Amino acid sequence: MHIFSLPSQRFFKLRIAPLGILVLSTLFLLFAGCTDGGGDGDPSANLLSSACSQLNLTARSALPRVINGGACSESGSPIVRLNIRTLSGDVGLCSGTLLTPTTVLTAAHCFFSLTTSVEVTVAGNRALATEIITHPALSIDTNSQVVINDAAIVRLNQPLSEQPTLPILGSRPVPDGSTISIFGYGLDENGDSGVLESGEMLISSITQAHIAARYNGNGSNPCFGDSGGPAIYTFVDENGVEQDTIVGIVSSGELITCLEGDRTLFANATSADVFSFIIANVPEVQIR
Repeated sequence: MHIFSLPSQRFFKLRIAPLGILVLSTLFLLFAGCTDGGGDGDPSANLLSSACSQLNLTARSALPRVINGGACSESGSPIVRLNIRTLSGDVGLCSGTLLTPTTVLTAAHCFFSLTTSVEVTVAGNRALATEIITHPALSIDTNSQVVINDAAIVRLNQPLSEQPTLPILGSRPVPDGSTISIFGYGLDENGDSGVLESGEMLISSITQAHIAARYNGNGSNPCFGDSGGPAIYTFVDENGVEQDTIVGIVSSGELITCLEGDRTLFANATSADVFSFIIANVPEVQIR
C-alpha cells in the first residue's frame, strides 16, 4: 500500500510501498453491517473513463489526470484543489470536496507533514485555510499499513460561494459492487497533474474503515495528488431524482504506478466513525 498526496514532487494517495509509507497523498454501521472481501465486481461492467457529466461539468479535450480518466471544466464544480505548503518548504497537492461554501472534506494524511499554509482553488476562485481538523482517531494500521479514519475538514477564510457543494450519504448503505465516480487533480498515466479529472470505478469490497475498488484497466483509477478527492455514489430517490453523494475519500493504493492491477482504498465516509466526525464539525452539511 502507499498514500496519494503530493509534497514537493511527491504526491499525496497514501501509497504504501513494501519498505514503508510514501507520502503522495446511513451511518453504514447503523444498517445491516459491512461487507468484507466480496468479489471484484463484474469485470465486464461498462465503466466510463470520464464522469464529468455526473456533476453536470463540461468535459474538456483529452487532458487526462486520473489514470485513464477524462478532464472536466472547473466551472460549477464542488471538487477543489489543495495547494499545501509544509514547514520544510515543500509544496504538496491534494484534492477535496466542498461540503459548504466554507468547508472542504479531504484526506487527513495530506497533513502528515507539518503544514504552514493551505490554499484552496477552483475555477479561478481562491481561499485560504484558517483551520484544519483531522479525525481524532486517525491512525495507521501496523499490520496492513493503511490509514484508518483518513478524513479531515478544512475551514476557509472566505466562502467559495460560486461553486456548488455535495451532500454525504446517510440514508442507506452502499451496495457492494456499485459503480462510483471519482474526481481529482492528481497524476495521469503520463506523470502530469493539476487538471480536474474524473472517471468511474467498481466497488470490490466494503468494510467499516474502507471502500475498496480494483483497477483492471476498465474505467479509471486515482493516483498521486488525488488524495482527499471524493468517491461519489449516485442513487435515485423516492421522487425519481438522481442524488450524487459522497461515500468515500481517496486514501491509498497498492501499486506505485497506479496502473492496471492496482487496488485503491477510500476512507469509508458512511461508517459511523467518519460520518459522525463530519456532522460534528460541519453540522450544516447536507445528508442524502
